Amino acid sequence: MGRSNQWICRHSVISSNRSHSSEQADVPAEQPSSAQEARLPSSDAYPCGSRDHRRPPWQGSSAPRGLSDLLDGDHLVLPASNRLRRSDDFRRAVRSGRRASRRAVVLHLLVEDGCAEPPRVGFVVNKAVGNAVLRNRVHRRLRAVLATRLPDLPAGSLTVVRALPSSAAASYDELAADVDGALGRVLRP
Repeated sequence: MGRSNQWICRHSVISSNRSHSSEQADVPAEQPSSAQEARLPSSDAYPCGSRDHRRPPWQGSSAPRGLSDLLDGDHLVLPASNRLRRSDDFRRAVRSGRRASRRAVVLHLLVEDGCAEPPRVGFVVNKAVGNAVLRNRVHRRLRAVLATRLPDLPAGSLTVVRALPSSAAASYDELAADVDGALGRVLRP
């Protein structure tokens, strides 16, 4: 068979199938019986309270879970007035300040004479430290360490703490020891 004959044969089969399509029987769609109950999601099934009728529904906010209670006098939060935010301040502290490095951190301190502002602290934790989870962990630990060291910093000083890649494996105590060593060296006259 040639190509034209194949097309004719296929075309005649298709057209013959179309002619029988009008002869198909009408089958009505079955309707579900009205005896079946409607299925409701569990939140709508008990609109007035919990499933346990002996216990009233919970009201109010829940207590925080997984957070450690702070002891009296411990403040692990760096106040907003002590945060270094502007890139010019970071640049000035890094270029003009005194520098001390340890195994996990490099600390830059710029003391401005005659300034009555509170000491400000900034952090640099780049991608060499690790993925976002590790960087955030190191950043939180360094922020907590420096929050407790704020009284040791001179008024009006700018401090930049740069985390080195080895800080990802360092514990809180190791980071605190490194920051203390670097601060001791930078604050020496």
